[in-house]
Amino acid sequence: MTLPIERRVVSLESMQTYVDAVLALETVRSRYKRARIPVTVRARRGQSRAHYEYATATIAMPLHNRSMLREFVLLHEIAHRLQPLGSPGHGRQFCQILCHLVELAIGAEAAWLLRATLADTQADHS
Repeated sequence: MTLPIERRVVSLESMQTYVDAVLALETVRSRYKRARIPVTVRARRGQSRAHYEYATATIAMPLHNRSMLREFVLLHEIAHRLQPLGSPGHGRQFCQILCHLVELAIGAEAAWLLRATLADTQADHS
């Protein structure tokens, strides 16, 4: 299996453009009601990880941490935006949404690998 190359995002502008493009996909807008609400991307200082701020619909990205400046990280944060309010942070619904976004944005092979990894992880916790 050949995995597609994951894109790097290196500026707030490119991150915002990417997030806007994913949320504008018709399949995303029709499947997830929360995709219609705009999301802002901002720099996160003093932290090494990205996070999603529910109250302000904002993705905070640590620009100083190059390992976080990746397409998958943005998709992970977008999945938090799309999951229903009150659902577990990294629960089943989140994982399904993330896999769907990865399939749309990166490719079917990457989504298959993610699903297989998640299935193994869930089996380990049973």
